[in-house]
Amino acid sequence: LLDGTVDYAAELDAILDGRSTTDLLVRGSTIAVDATALTVSELEFPIGAYPPLKPATAEPFALTLLPGIHLMQYAAGLGPGGSGTDKGFAYFTVLKDGTVDHDVELDQILDGRGTTDLLVGGAGIYLDARGLGESSFDLPDIGTFDATVVQLGVFLPGLHRFQTPSVVLHFRVLPSVTVDYDPSYDDLVSGRGTDRLWIGTLEPSAAIAALLADVMALELRIGLERSLSSKLEAALASVGRDAPATLEQMLAFIHEVEALRGTKLTDMQAEALIGAAERVIEALEGA
Repeated sequence: LLDGTVDYAAELDAILDGRSTTDLLVRGSTIAVDATALTVSELEFPIGAYPPLKPATAEPFALTLLPGIHLMQYAAGLGPGGSGTDKGFAYFTVLKDGTVDHDVELDQILDGRGTTDLLVGGAGIYLDARGLGESSFDLPDIGTFDATVVQLGVFLPGLHRFQTPSVVLHFRVLPSVTVDYDPSYDDLVSGRGTDRLWIGTLEPSAAIAALLADVMALELRIGLERSLSSKLEAALASVGRDAPATLEQMLAFIHEVEALRGTKLTDMQAEALIGAAERVIEALEGA
């Protein structure tokens, strides 16, 4: 003001202090962030500070911020050449009343709208690299994982790199909790539009055995589990000696899964099982 004192809009009373004095106290808004569900061990909040804030995700943490749009991202990118949004990231907003908001597109990733608690649930994506025959795989800046079993990673939307000594590829996690990737990977990767990424190709018998393990892992009702697994066991018994019988069992499996979609199986579960079954059929046709 002309008398040298400060003033500000009343809606910022919870953020600023010092009206009618020469001292402006910037309190900010403190929000609680719970990102413990994420697979990545550290997040970065590039808010102009140097070095940037890099809280660990192992425990919930507090952030004091000014109102506005803020970015959270993995603390590192894709390694050499990675920058900007070439990593998992999400935007959220701190409102003038100290509560958080975010785009509706991120409703499956973030929670806490209208409160001071931001829950970062992330996108749960299953990574199935059993078809590569490798012992492990790396997600740079995230971790190293056992490639002999299906891994569940919980990610922020964005581009991610998968690598083994023999394979390097990139996949994108979408806010819809599905994956996408460049068509140039189609001969090696499948799962586009689902929450499961298959990398590599299994022999028919190994692919059926892996699908059987996936069914068992769902812990369905005994009768339902038995109905599905019996078809896969029959396919496993005939594979390599009676291709038409194996194909018939796989198609019957797909038909039953489709019938269970939306009732006994979620859409994501059904998509994952059908996708794996279709991979078996592709393996049979290529055998």
